[in-house]
Amino acid sequence: MTAINPQSVRSPENAVHNTAISTRTTIHCIQTSPHVYLVMTQVEFGPEKLSKCRKSLAGHRFAAKQEAITKTLWTISSLLFCIASCYVAASTPGTPALDKMKSLVGTWEGKTADGRLVTTSYHLTAGGTAVMEESSVDHMITMFYVVGDRLALTHYCSVGNQPHMEATISSDGTTLDFVFVGGTNIPALKTGHMHRAVFRLVDADHYTEDWTWTKDGKSVSEHFEMRRKQ
Repeated sequence: MTAINPQSVRSPENAVHNTAISTRTTIHCIQTSPHVYLVMTQVEFGPEKLSKCRKSLAGHRFAAKQEAITKTLWTISSLLFCIASCYVAASTPGTPALDKMKSLVGTWEGKTADGRLVTTSYHLTAGGTAVMEESSVDHMITMFYVVGDRLALTHYCSVGNQPHMEATISSDGTTLDFVFVGGTNIPALKTGHMHRAVFRLVDADHYTEDWTWTKDGKSVSEHFEMRRKQ
């Protein structure tokens, strides 16, 4: 280890004005009783080395800009895809029929044929692409949505199965006749399940529901007269 004379240390001003050589100076203070030593290390970079460093730095900056541009374009492309998908979904033939179900959003009350009180509520869900019906009868749920060009429903029944139906719409658009096309937890047609549901839209404050239960080849229907509560 060598003690360094402070007078021999190149000043920062000298380093700045030296255009041919760039110097990085590091000074370490080491105490060894009773003396204190200053140890200086210098690393000199010539013009070629500096040029390579500048090019490397420029390359990193360019790569960072390219990455930012790529991320921005990806975000824009994703947004355009979502917008296009929503437009296609909104323009399918089944959409006007779904709009009929959307007109039922709110709370309804009525009676069964034997006088039992029933309350039903309709809500928009899934960003307005589906309508959910909840009945006070065993809190059963029915979801209405569009499949391809057809209006469909899935009924979550209290017996534990989920029949899937697709609708035929009357020419005046006031009657939606849903018929069973499949489902889950229904291994055979003889298994008890809701097989048909008919909605008749009378006016803004009245509609009817007719549900048909099928089991072992036999069917029974139940009629509901509903009026808007709110």
